[in-house]
Amino acid sequence: MSPPSAGSNWLNIDTVDDESFDTEDSTPRVCFTILAHPDTGRVGEIAFPELFDATSTRDTIKLSRLEPEFSSLSGGRRKPLAETHLSRSPILLERREATWTIDSSSATRLAVNGVTCSGRTQFDDDAIDRGVVLLLGKSVCLLLHRRFEPTRAIRSSDSLRGESDGMLEVFSDIMRLARVDVPVLIRGETGTGKELTARAIHDASERSAGPFVAVNMATLPPSLAAAELFGAARGAFTGSTRSRAGLFRAAASGTLFLDEVGATPPEVQALLLRAIEDRAIRSVGSEEEHEVDLRILAATDARLEEAVEQGEFREPLLQRLSAYVIHLPALRHRREDIGRLFYPLLAAELQEAAGRNKLDTDGHRPWLPAAAVAALALDRWPGNVRQLRNVATRLAVRFHDREWLATNEVLPWLEDQLSAPITAPRDSTAPTTPTTPARHRYRDPADVSEDELVECLRANHWQIRPTAKVLNLSRGSLYSLVEKSKRVRKAKDLGADEIEAALEANDHKIEAAAQALEVSKEGLKIRMTELER
Repeated sequence: MSPPSAGSNWLNIDTVDDESFDTEDSTPRVCFTILAHPDTGRVGEIAFPELFDATSTRDTIKLSRLEPEFSSLSGGRRKPLAETHLSRSPILLERREATWTIDSSSATRLAVNGVTCSGRTQFDDDAIDRGVVLLLGKSVCLLLHRRFEPTRAIRSSDSLRGESDGMLEVFSDIMRLARVDVPVLIRGETGTGKELTARAIHDASERSAGPFVAVNMATLPPSLAAAELFGAARGAFTGSTRSRAGLFRAAASGTLFLDEVGATPPEVQALLLRAIEDRAIRSVGSEEEHEVDLRILAATDARLEEAVEQGEFREPLLQRLSAYVIHLPALRHRREDIGRLFYPLLAAELQEAAGRNKLDTDGHRPWLPAAAVAALALDRWPGNVRQLRNVATRLAVRFHDREWLATNEVLPWLEDQLSAPITAPRDSTAPTTPTTPARHRYRDPADVSEDELVECLRANHWQIRPTAKVLNLSRGSLYSLVEKSKRVRKAKDLGADEIEAALEANDHKIEAAAQALEVSKEGLKIRMTELER
Protein backbone atom coordinates (compact mmCIF):
# COMPACT_ATOMS: atom_id res chain seq x y z
CA MET A 1 0.00 0.00 0.00
CA SER A 2 1.52 3.27 -1.04
CA PRO A 3 1.53 6.25 1.34
CA PRO A 4 -0.64 9.23 0.43
CA SER A 5 0.90 11.75 -1.92
CA ALA A 6 1.53 15.09 -0.25
CA GLY A 7 0.80 17.05 -3.40
CA SER A 8 -2.34 15.31 -4.63
CA ASN A 9 -5.80 16.80 -4.41
CA TRP A 10 -8.11 16.02 -1.52
CA LEU A 11 -10.70 14.66 -3.93
CA ASN A 12 -10.60 14.08 -7.66
CA ILE A 13 -13.84 15.77 -8.63
CA ASP A 14 -14.03 14.13 -12.06
CA THR A 15 -14.11 10.54 -10.83
CA VAL A 16 -17.34 10.48 -8.84
CA ASP A 17 -20.92 11.27 -9.83
CA ASP A 18 -22.85 12.96 -7.03
CA GLU A 19 -25.93 10.90 -7.91
CA SER A 20 -24.01 7.94 -6.47
CA PHE A 21 -24.94 9.21 -3.02
CA ASP A 22 -28.70 9.65 -3.49
CA THR A 23 -29.65 6.89 -1.03
CA GLU A 24 -32.62 8.43 0.78
CA ASP A 25 -35.00 5.83 -0.66
CA SER A 26 -32.76 2.79 -0.18
CA THR A 27 -32.17 0.76 2.95
CA PRO A 28 -28.82 0.20 4.71
CA ARG A 29 -27.67 -3.41 4.60
CA VAL A 30 -25.79 -5.59 7.05
CA CYS A 31 -22.19 -5.99 5.89
CA PHE A 32 -18.61 -6.75 6.90
CA THR A 33 -15.74 -4.31 6.31
CA ILE A 34 -12.13 -5.53 6.52
CA LEU A 35 -10.25 -3.46 9.11
CA ALA A 36 -7.09 -5.61 9.15
CA HIS A 37 -5.76 -8.40 6.91
CA PRO A 38 -2.27 -9.82 6.24
CA ASP A 39 -2.66 -8.47 2.70
CA THR A 40 -3.01 -4.76 3.54
CA GLY A 41 -4.26 -4.06 0.04
CA ARG A 42 -7.52 -5.72 1.05
CA VAL A 43 -8.18 -3.38 3.96
CA GLY A 44 -11.47 -1.58 3.36
CA GLU A 45 -13.04 -4.30 1.22
CA ILE A 46 -16.71 -4.99 1.97
CA ALA A 47 -18.97 -8.04 1.85
CA PHE A 48 -22.75 -7.78 1.72
CA PRO A 49 -23.83 -11.30 2.75
CA GLU A 50 -26.94 -12.64 1.09
CA LEU A 51 -29.72 -12.79 3.67
CA PHE A 52 -33.23 -14.13 3.51
CA ASP A 53 -36.11 -11.92 2.41
CA ALA A 54 -36.27 -8.61 4.30
CA THR A 55 -39.61 -9.64 5.79
CA SER A 56 -38.05 -12.70 7.43
CA THR A 57 -37.55 -12.62 11.19
CA ARG A 58 -34.57 -14.98 11.00
CA ASP A 59 -31.33 -14.62 9.05
CA THR A 60 -28.08 -16.58 9.14
CA ILE A 61 -24.64 -15.47 7.97
CA LYS A 62 -21.62 -17.77 7.65
CA LEU A 63 -18.16 -16.36 8.26
CA SER A 64 -15.05 -18.39 7.45
CA ARG A 65 -11.94 -18.54 5.34
CA LEU A 66 -14.15 -19.26 2.30
CA GLU A 67 -17.22 -17.06 2.79
CA PRO A 68 -18.57 -14.48 2.31
CA GLU A 69 -16.84 -12.83 -0.64
CA PHE A 70 -15.39 -9.32 -0.32
CA SER A 71 -14.67 -6.63 -2.88
CA SER A 72 -13.75 -2.96 -3.03
CA LEU A 73 -16.52 -0.38 -3.42
CA SER A 74 -14.60 0.83 -6.46
CA GLY A 75 -15.23 -2.53 -8.11
CA GLY A 76 -13.03 -5.53 -8.81
CA ARG A 77 -13.22 -9.27 -8.38
CA ARG A 78 -15.01 -10.62 -5.34
CA LYS A 79 -13.04 -13.09 -3.23
CA PRO A 80 -13.18 -14.62 0.27
CA LEU A 81 -10.86 -13.74 3.14
CA ALA A 82 -8.64 -16.64 2.03
CA GLU A 83 -6.47 -16.37 5.15
CA THR A 84 -4.91 -19.76 5.84
CA HIS A 85 -4.99 -19.30 9.62
CA LEU A 86 -8.80 -19.13 9.55
CA SER A 87 -10.85 -22.29 9.64
CA ARG A 88 -13.01 -23.47 6.75
CA SER A 89 -15.62 -24.34 9.37
CA PRO A 90 -17.80 -21.22 9.63
CA ILE A 91 -18.66 -19.01 12.55
CA LEU A 92 -22.45 -18.62 12.42
CA LEU A 93 -24.22 -15.31 12.95
CA GLU A 94 -27.94 -15.72 13.39
CA ARG A 95 -30.60 -13.04 13.74
CA ARG A 96 -33.96 -13.74 15.28
CA GLU A 97 -36.08 -10.61 15.20
CA ALA A 98 -33.96 -7.97 17.02
CA THR A 99 -31.41 -10.32 18.61
CA TRP A 100 -28.16 -11.53 17.06
CA THR A 101 -26.31 -14.63 18.22
CA ILE A 102 -22.75 -15.58 17.28
CA ASP A 103 -21.92 -19.26 17.50
CA SER A 104 -18.12 -19.32 17.84
CA SER A 105 -17.73 -23.10 18.02
CA SER A 106 -15.59 -22.92 14.86
CA ALA A 107 -11.88 -23.65 15.19
CA THR A 108 -11.24 -19.98 14.41
CA ARG A 109 -10.57 -18.04 17.61
CA LEU A 110 -13.01 -15.14 17.95
CA ALA A 111 -13.14 -11.91 19.96
CA VAL A 112 -16.22 -9.66 19.87
CA ASN A 113 -15.78 -5.99 20.74
CA GLY A 114 -12.45 -6.71 22.39
CA VAL A 115 -13.54 -9.72 24.47
CA THR A 116 -12.47 -13.29 23.68
CA CYS A 117 -15.51 -15.51 23.17
CA SER A 118 -16.34 -19.18 23.14
CA GLY A 119 -19.72 -20.77 22.70
CA ARG A 120 -22.60 -18.41 21.95
CA THR A 121 -22.60 -14.61 22.33
CA GLN A 122 -25.61 -12.34 21.94
CA PHE A 123 -26.16 -8.65 21.21
CA ASP A 124 -29.14 -6.60 20.07
CA ASP A 125 -29.83 -5.25 16.62
CA ASP A 126 -28.86 -1.69 17.62
CA ALA A 127 -25.30 -2.96 18.18
CA ILE A 128 -25.07 -3.48 14.41
CA ASP A 129 -25.86 0.21 13.90
CA ARG A 130 -23.01 1.10 16.27
CA GLY A 131 -20.72 -1.49 14.67
CA VAL A 132 -19.40 -4.76 16.15
CA VAL A 133 -15.64 -5.39 16.00
CA LEU A 134 -14.79 -9.02 15.21
CA LEU A 135 -11.22 -10.27 15.65
CA LEU A 136 -10.67 -13.57 13.81
CA GLY A 137 -7.60 -15.43 14.97
CA LYS A 138 -4.51 -13.22 15.04
CA SER A 139 -4.61 -11.91 11.51
CA VAL A 140 -8.03 -10.58 10.48
CA CYS A 141 -10.27 -7.89 11.96
CA LEU A 142 -13.74 -7.11 10.60
CA LEU A 143 -16.45 -4.61 11.42
CA LEU A 144 -20.00 -5.93 11.34
CA HIS A 145 -22.26 -2.97 10.65
CA ARG A 146 -24.87 -1.46 8.35
CA ARG A 147 -24.32 0.81 5.40
CA PHE A 148 -25.85 1.70 2.09
CA GLU A 149 -24.73 -0.28 -0.93
CA PRO A 150 -23.69 2.31 -3.55
CA THR A 151 -25.16 1.73 -6.97
CA ARG A 152 -22.07 3.06 -8.77
CA ALA A 153 -18.33 2.56 -8.51
CA ILE A 154 -16.52 4.83 -6.07
CA ARG A 155 -13.00 6.12 -6.59
CA SER A 156 -11.01 8.65 -4.61
CA SER A 157 -7.53 10.10 -4.72
CA ASP A 158 -4.65 8.90 -2.53
CA SER A 159 -5.01 11.89 -0.22
CA LEU A 160 -8.57 11.05 0.78
CA ARG A 161 -9.41 7.95 2.77
CA GLY A 162 -12.97 7.14 3.69
CA GLU A 163 -15.83 5.25 2.12
CA SER A 164 -18.33 5.32 4.97
CA ASP A 165 -21.80 6.70 4.29
CA GLY A 166 -20.93 9.87 6.20
CA MET A 167 -17.81 10.54 4.15
CA LEU A 168 -19.53 9.79 0.85
CA GLU A 169 -22.06 12.47 1.79
CA VAL A 170 -19.20 14.88 2.41
CA PHE A 171 -17.70 14.05 -0.99
CA SER A 172 -21.06 14.68 -2.61
CA ASP A 173 -21.28 18.06 -0.87
CA ILE A 174 -17.77 18.98 -2.02
CA MET A 175 -18.64 18.21 -5.62
CA ARG A 176 -21.84 20.24 -5.52
CA LEU A 177 -20.14 23.19 -3.85
CA ALA A 178 -17.28 23.19 -6.35
CA ARG A 179 -19.78 24.33 -8.98
CA VAL A 180 -21.27 27.25 -7.07
CA ASP A 181 -19.65 30.23 -5.38
CA VAL A 182 -21.61 30.46 -2.14
CA PRO A 183 -20.20 30.78 1.40
CA VAL A 184 -19.87 27.46 3.22
CA LEU A 185 -19.75 26.71 6.94
CA ILE A 186 -17.89 23.48 7.71
CA ARG A 187 -18.85 22.02 11.06
CA GLY A 188 -17.26 19.14 12.92
CA GLU A 189 -15.28 18.15 15.98
CA THR A 190 -11.62 19.01 16.31
CA GLY A 191 -9.41 16.89 14.08
CA THR A 192 -12.10 15.85 11.60
CA GLY A 193 -10.44 17.63 8.65
CA LYS A 194 -12.25 20.94 8.32
CA GLU A 195 -9.36 22.79 6.65
CA LEU A 196 -8.70 19.85 4.32
CA THR A 197 -12.36 19.95 3.30
CA ALA A 198 -12.11 23.68 2.63
CA ARG A 199 -9.03 23.07 0.48
CA ALA A 200 -10.93 20.36 -1.39
CA ILE A 201 -13.72 22.79 -2.26
CA HIS A 202 -11.19 25.39 -3.39
CA ASP A 203 -9.13 22.91 -5.44
CA ALA A 204 -12.20 21.59 -7.23
CA SER A 205 -13.69 25.03 -7.97
CA GLU A 206 -13.06 27.55 -10.72
CA ARG A 207 -11.00 29.52 -8.18
CA SER A 208 -8.40 26.77 -7.90
CA ALA A 209 -5.85 28.87 -9.82
CA GLY A 210 -6.17 31.61 -7.20
CA PRO A 211 -4.72 31.62 -3.68
CA PHE A 212 -6.08 29.65 -0.75
CA VAL A 213 -5.55 31.78 2.36
CA ALA A 214 -6.31 30.29 5.77
CA VAL A 215 -6.51 32.13 9.07
CA ASN A 216 -7.33 30.82 12.54
CA MET A 217 -9.61 33.47 14.03
CA ALA A 218 -8.87 32.24 17.55
CA THR A 219 -5.23 33.30 17.19
CA LEU A 220 -5.93 36.89 16.11
CA PRO A 221 -5.56 39.44 18.92
CA PRO A 222 -8.85 41.40 19.10
CA SER A 223 -6.99 44.70 18.76
CA LEU A 224 -5.33 43.60 15.51
CA ALA A 225 -8.01 41.36 13.98
CA ALA A 226 -9.52 44.07 11.76
CA ALA A 227 -6.11 45.11 10.45
CA GLU A 228 -5.13 41.49 9.77
CA LEU A 229 -8.32 40.83 7.83
CA PHE A 230 -8.94 44.10 6.02
CA GLY A 231 -5.52 45.74 6.03
CA ALA A 232 -4.34 48.98 7.59
CA ALA A 233 -3.10 52.28 6.26
CA ARG A 234 0.31 53.52 7.26
CA GLY A 235 0.14 55.22 10.65
CA ALA A 236 -3.31 53.80 11.40
CA PHE A 237 -2.17 52.84 14.89
CA THR A 238 0.90 53.05 17.07
CA GLY A 239 3.82 51.19 15.54
CA SER A 240 2.25 51.03 12.07
CA THR A 241 5.13 52.22 9.86
CA ARG A 242 3.82 50.84 6.58
CA SER A 243 0.53 49.96 4.97
CA ARG A 244 -0.79 46.42 5.18
CA ALA A 245 -2.93 44.79 2.49
CA GLY A 246 -4.74 42.32 4.77
CA LEU A 247 -5.96 38.77 4.22
CA PHE A 248 -9.04 39.69 2.18
CA ARG A 249 -6.92 41.27 -0.53
CA ALA A 250 -4.32 38.50 -0.23
CA ALA A 251 -7.05 36.01 -1.14
CA ALA A 252 -8.28 37.99 -4.16
CA SER A 253 -9.56 35.72 -6.98
CA GLY A 254 -9.24 32.76 -4.60
CA THR A 255 -10.59 31.54 -1.28
CA LEU A 256 -10.36 32.91 2.25
CA PHE A 257 -10.80 30.23 4.90
CA LEU A 258 -11.84 31.46 8.34
CA ASP A 259 -11.06 28.67 10.79
CA GLU A 260 -12.55 28.79 14.30
CA VAL A 261 -14.88 31.51 13.07
CA GLY A 262 -16.80 31.37 16.34
CA ALA A 263 -13.81 33.04 18.01
CA THR A 264 -14.12 36.19 15.86
CA PRO A 265 -14.02 39.24 18.18
CA PRO A 266 -17.49 40.82 18.53
CA GLU A 267 -16.26 44.18 17.25
CA VAL A 268 -14.97 42.54 14.06
CA GLN A 269 -18.11 40.49 13.35
CA ALA A 270 -20.04 43.48 12.02
CA LEU A 271 -17.15 44.43 9.72
CA LEU A 272 -16.88 40.83 8.52
CA LEU A 273 -20.60 40.67 7.75
CA ARG A 274 -20.43 43.90 5.74
CA ALA A 275 -17.39 42.71 3.81
CA ILE A 276 -19.12 39.46 2.86
CA GLU A 277 -22.37 41.16 1.86
CA ASP A 278 -20.85 44.10 -0.05
CA ARG A 279 -17.77 42.30 -1.38
CA ALA A 280 -15.85 45.39 -0.38
CA ILE A 281 -13.49 46.26 2.48
CA ARG A 282 -12.07 49.40 4.04
CA SER A 283 -8.59 49.25 5.55
CA VAL A 284 -8.16 50.44 9.12
CA GLY A 285 -7.31 54.15 9.05
CA SER A 286 -8.42 54.58 5.43
CA GLU A 287 -11.51 56.14 3.85
CA GLU A 288 -11.04 54.28 0.59
CA GLU A 289 -13.01 51.12 -0.16
CA HIS A 290 -11.59 48.21 -2.11
CA GLU A 291 -13.74 45.71 -3.96
CA VAL A 292 -12.70 42.11 -3.34
CA ASP A 293 -13.49 39.07 -5.46
CA LEU A 294 -13.10 35.97 -3.31
CA ARG A 295 -14.97 33.09 -1.77
CA ILE A 296 -15.51 32.77 1.97
CA LEU A 297 -15.31 29.37 3.63
CA ALA A 298 -15.55 29.09 7.41
CA ALA A 299 -15.25 26.32 9.98
CA THR A 300 -16.09 25.80 13.61
CA ASP A 301 -16.47 23.14 16.27
CA ALA A 302 -18.40 25.59 18.47
CA ARG A 303 -22.15 25.69 19.00
CA LEU A 304 -22.76 28.98 17.25
CA GLU A 305 -26.52 28.88 17.83
CA GLU A 306 -25.90 28.97 21.59
CA ALA A 307 -23.39 31.79 21.09
CA VAL A 308 -26.10 33.72 19.22
CA GLU A 309 -28.56 33.20 22.08
CA GLN A 310 -25.95 34.45 24.54
CA GLY A 311 -25.20 37.51 22.44
CA GLU A 312 -21.64 36.40 21.68
CA PHE A 313 -22.11 35.86 17.93
CA ARG A 314 -24.15 37.89 15.47
CA GLU A 315 -27.05 35.94 13.98
CA PRO A 316 -26.91 37.75 10.60
CA LEU A 317 -23.26 36.72 10.27
CA LEU A 318 -24.13 33.10 11.10
CA GLN A 319 -26.88 33.13 8.49
CA ARG A 320 -24.58 34.65 5.89
CA LEU A 321 -21.81 32.12 6.54
CA SER A 322 -24.33 29.25 6.50
CA ALA A 323 -25.48 29.53 2.90
CA TYR A 324 -24.48 25.86 2.83
CA VAL A 325 -23.34 23.70 5.76
CA ILE A 326 -21.14 20.60 5.67
CA HIS A 327 -21.16 18.34 8.72
CA LEU A 328 -18.00 16.25 9.07
CA PRO A 329 -18.59 12.95 10.88
CA ALA A 330 -16.55 12.10 13.95
CA LEU A 331 -14.16 9.18 13.55
CA ARG A 332 -16.05 7.12 16.15
CA HIS A 333 -19.11 7.37 13.89
CA ARG A 334 -17.27 5.95 10.87
CA ARG A 335 -15.23 3.15 12.37
CA GLU A 336 -15.28 1.23 9.08
CA ASP A 337 -12.84 3.87 7.78
CA ILE A 338 -10.22 3.33 10.51
CA GLY A 339 -8.29 0.68 8.58
CA ARG A 340 -8.50 2.70 5.36
CA LEU A 341 -7.08 5.71 7.20
CA PHE A 342 -4.55 4.12 9.54
CA TYR A 343 -2.64 1.84 7.17
CA PRO A 344 -1.65 4.59 4.68
CA LEU A 345 -0.69 6.90 7.56
CA LEU A 346 1.42 4.20 9.19
CA ALA A 347 2.99 3.21 5.86
CA ALA A 348 4.09 6.79 5.27
CA GLU A 349 5.52 7.11 8.79
CA LEU A 350 7.40 3.79 8.50
CA GLN A 351 8.82 4.91 5.18
CA GLU A 352 10.08 8.07 6.89
CA ALA A 353 11.44 6.33 10.00
CA ALA A 354 12.70 3.01 8.58
CA GLY A 355 13.28 3.81 4.92
CA ARG A 356 10.71 1.25 3.81
CA ASN A 357 7.07 0.34 4.20
CA LYS A 358 7.12 -2.68 6.52
CA LEU A 359 3.41 -3.28 6.02
CA ASP A 360 4.03 -4.83 2.60
CA THR A 361 4.45 -8.47 3.67
CA ASP A 362 2.88 -10.11 0.59
CA GLY A 363 0.24 -11.73 2.76
CA HIS A 364 2.68 -13.32 5.21
CA ARG A 365 2.86 -12.51 8.92
CA PRO A 366 1.54 -8.94 9.28
CA TRP A 367 3.85 -6.32 10.78
CA LEU A 368 0.92 -4.91 12.80
CA PRO A 369 -1.22 -7.49 14.65
CA ALA A 370 -4.91 -7.45 13.86
CA ALA A 371 -5.61 -7.14 17.61
CA ALA A 372 -3.99 -3.70 17.53
CA VAL A 373 -6.36 -2.57 14.77
CA ALA A 374 -9.30 -3.96 16.76
CA ALA A 375 -8.21 -1.80 19.70
CA LEU A 376 -8.07 1.23 17.39
CA ALA A 377 -11.59 0.48 16.13
CA LEU A 378 -12.96 0.36 19.69
CA ASP A 379 -11.52 3.70 20.79
CA ARG A 380 -13.60 6.89 21.14
CA TRP A 381 -11.07 9.11 19.27
CA PRO A 382 -11.88 12.52 20.81
CA GLY A 383 -9.13 13.98 18.60
CA ASN A 384 -10.48 12.22 15.51
CA VAL A 385 -8.24 11.77 12.44
CA ARG A 386 -5.59 14.13 13.82
CA GLN A 387 -5.26 11.90 16.88
CA LEU A 388 -5.16 8.80 14.67
CA ARG A 389 -2.32 10.33 12.67
CA ASN A 390 -0.42 11.04 15.90
CA VAL A 391 -0.78 7.41 17.01
CA ALA A 392 0.54 6.24 13.63
CA THR A 393 3.54 8.58 13.99
CA ARG A 394 4.36 7.43 17.53
CA LEU A 395 3.93 3.77 16.60
CA ALA A 396 6.37 4.08 13.69
CA VAL A 397 8.92 6.02 15.72
CA ARG A 398 8.73 3.60 18.65
CA PHE A 399 8.83 0.31 16.71
CA HIS A 400 10.30 1.06 13.28
CA ASP A 401 13.32 -1.17 13.96
CA ARG A 402 11.17 -4.29 14.51
CA GLU A 403 10.55 -6.81 11.77
CA TRP A 404 7.10 -7.41 13.23
CA LEU A 405 5.19 -6.55 16.41
CA ALA A 406 3.99 -9.02 19.01
CA THR A 407 0.42 -8.60 20.26
CA ASN A 408 1.43 -8.74 23.94
CA GLU A 409 3.91 -5.93 23.31
CA VAL A 410 1.93 -3.51 21.18
CA LEU A 411 -1.41 -3.69 23.06
CA PRO A 412 -0.02 -2.39 26.40
CA TRP A 413 1.74 0.39 24.48
CA LEU A 414 -1.47 1.29 22.63
CA GLU A 415 -3.41 1.38 25.88
CA ASP A 416 -1.28 4.35 26.94
CA GLN A 417 -2.03 6.12 23.66
CA LEU A 418 -5.79 5.62 23.42
CA SER A 419 -8.64 7.32 25.22
CA ALA A 420 -10.47 4.10 26.14
CA PRO A 421 -8.93 1.17 28.04
CA ILE A 422 -8.26 -2.04 26.13
CA THR A 423 -10.46 -4.36 28.14
CA ALA A 424 -9.88 -7.61 26.28
CA PRO A 425 -8.37 -10.47 28.32
CA ARG A 426 -5.51 -10.84 25.88
CA ASP A 427 -5.06 -14.58 26.28
CA SER A 428 -8.30 -15.54 28.01
CA THR A 429 -10.59 -18.17 26.53
CA ALA A 430 -13.27 -17.90 29.18
CA PRO A 431 -16.74 -17.04 27.79
CA THR A 432 -17.60 -13.45 28.52
CA THR A 433 -20.44 -11.19 27.47
CA PRO A 434 -18.85 -8.51 25.29
CA THR A 435 -19.32 -4.87 26.07
CA THR A 436 -19.22 -1.94 23.70
CA PRO A 437 -17.59 1.43 24.31
CA ALA A 438 -19.80 4.20 25.65
CA ARG A 439 -21.62 5.72 22.70
CA HIS A 440 -24.52 7.94 21.87
CA ARG A 441 -27.74 6.54 23.30
CA TYR A 442 -30.48 6.38 20.69
CA ARG A 443 -34.14 6.53 21.56
CA ASP A 444 -36.16 3.31 21.68
CA PRO A 445 -38.06 3.16 18.34
CA ALA A 446 -41.05 1.70 20.17
CA ASP A 447 -41.51 5.06 21.90
CA VAL A 448 -42.14 6.86 18.60
CA SER A 449 -45.85 7.11 17.85
CA GLU A 450 -47.26 7.00 14.32
CA ASP A 451 -48.38 10.62 14.61
CA GLU A 452 -44.94 11.80 15.74
CA LEU A 453 -43.25 9.85 12.95
CA VAL A 454 -45.44 11.32 10.20
CA GLU A 455 -45.30 14.84 11.63
CA CYS A 456 -41.51 14.80 11.88
CA LEU A 457 -41.05 13.36 8.39
CA ARG A 458 -43.35 16.02 6.96
CA ALA A 459 -41.48 18.80 8.77
CA ASN A 460 -38.21 17.51 7.34
CA HIS A 461 -39.53 17.12 3.79
CA TRP A 462 -39.68 13.33 4.11
CA GLN A 463 -35.91 13.02 4.30
CA ILE A 464 -34.49 10.26 6.47
CA ARG A 465 -31.25 11.83 7.71
CA PRO A 466 -32.63 15.03 9.35
CA THR A 467 -35.69 13.17 10.64
CA ALA A 468 -33.48 10.59 12.36
CA LYS A 469 -31.54 13.38 14.04
CA VAL A 470 -34.68 15.10 15.33
CA LEU A 471 -36.20 11.87 16.63
CA ASN A 472 -32.83 10.71 18.05
CA LEU A 473 -33.05 7.42 16.19
CA SER A 474 -30.44 5.53 14.23
CA ARG A 475 -31.19 5.63 10.51
CA GLY A 476 -31.62 1.85 10.53
CA SER A 477 -34.32 2.11 13.21
CA LEU A 478 -36.07 4.92 11.35
CA TYR A 479 -36.10 2.91 8.12
CA SER A 480 -37.71 0.03 10.02
CA LEU A 481 -40.44 2.34 11.34
CA VAL A 482 -41.05 3.75 7.88
CA GLU A 483 -41.32 0.28 6.36
CA LYS A 484 -43.83 -0.82 9.01
CA SER A 485 -45.92 2.35 8.83
CA LYS A 486 -49.14 2.30 6.82
CA ARG A 487 -49.33 6.11 6.81
CA VAL A 488 -45.90 6.84 5.31
CA ARG A 489 -45.78 6.67 1.52
CA LYS A 490 -42.84 5.08 -0.24
CA ALA A 491 -41.60 6.56 -3.49
CA LYS A 492 -41.12 3.06 -4.88
CA ASP A 493 -44.93 2.56 -4.76
CA LEU A 494 -45.76 5.62 -6.88
CA GLY A 495 -47.14 5.11 -10.36
CA ALA A 496 -46.21 7.06 -13.50
CA ASP A 497 -49.64 8.68 -13.85
CA GLU A 498 -49.66 9.89 -10.24
CA ILE A 499 -46.17 11.37 -10.59
CA GLU A 500 -47.04 13.09 -13.87
CA ALA A 501 -50.19 14.61 -12.35
CA ALA A 502 -48.22 15.95 -9.38
CA LEU A 503 -45.59 17.45 -11.68
CA GLU A 504 -48.20 19.17 -13.84
CA ALA A 505 -49.96 20.57 -10.78
CA ASN A 506 -46.66 22.00 -9.50
CA ASP A 507 -45.21 23.52 -12.69
CA HIS A 508 -42.95 20.47 -13.13
CA LYS A 509 -40.93 21.44 -10.04
CA ILE A 510 -39.69 18.19 -8.55
CA GLU A 511 -39.34 19.50 -4.98
CA ALA A 512 -42.90 20.83 -4.93
CA ALA A 513 -44.22 17.64 -6.51
CA ALA A 514 -42.41 15.56 -3.90
CA GLN A 515 -44.03 17.54 -1.10
CA ALA A 516 -47.45 17.08 -2.67
CA LEU A 517 -46.84 13.33 -2.97
CA GLU A 518 -45.37 13.24 0.55
CA VAL A 519 -42.10 11.59 -0.39
CA SER A 520 -38.51 12.82 -0.41
CA LYS A 521 -37.25 14.67 -3.47
CA GLU A 522 -34.38 12.17 -3.79
CA GLY A 523 -36.81 9.25 -3.59
CA LEU A 524 -39.02 10.78 -6.25
CA LYS A 525 -36.06 11.30 -8.59
CA ILE A 526 -34.99 7.68 -8.16
CA ARG A 527 -38.54 6.45 -8.82
CA MET A 528 -38.81 8.61 -11.97
CA THR A 529 -35.53 7.14 -13.23
CA GLU A 530 -36.80 3.62 -12.56
CA LEU A 531 -40.02 4.28 -14.48
CA GLU A 532 -38.13 5.79 -17.40
CA ARG A 533 -36.14 2.57 -17.72
